[in-house]
Amino acid sequence: MPKFEFEDEINASADTVWAIVSNPNTWSQWFPEIESVSNFTGLQQGGTFQYQHGGATGQGQITALRTGGDTRELEVVTEINNNRSVNWFRVGSKHGLMGGGGKAWLNYHMEYNSAVPIVGNFITGGNPFDQKRLHNAVETVKHLAESGYVG
Repeated sequence: MPKFEFEDEINASADTVWAIVSNPNTWSQWFPEIESVSNFTGLQQGGTFQYQHGGATGQGQITALRTGGDTRELEVVTEINNNRSVNWFRVGSKHGLMGGGGKAWLNYHMEYNSAVPIVGNFITGGNPFDQKRLHNAVETVKHLAESGYVG
């Protein structure tokens, strides 16, 4: 199963970053392959939704949600056209000297099974396209947060 990860520091509060990551109304702006979300049952473990990508309808489920403590985590499983992805998003505060700073960090980790095994074998060794998708997703969240996003 191919695995990719990207993390960056964001000049916004962890609350602001979390508001973007956990809001399905923003997913079409940054979440890879999600063009729109419908039938969202709620931000809770077991919550489900449908999404559109390239004219096809996919299914999604929130399989883990942790909002307490210093790190917030959201795990979303998506499946479309027999391609299943597990997406982990982790958000935390980046404390500067003396505990200040108002910065956050966002970590995005993705693993997936390809419907075509030979493709899965090829990308296990590293696919720059998928790494770039994670990079672009995190950078888009960063831009939204640093531009004064208000959920």
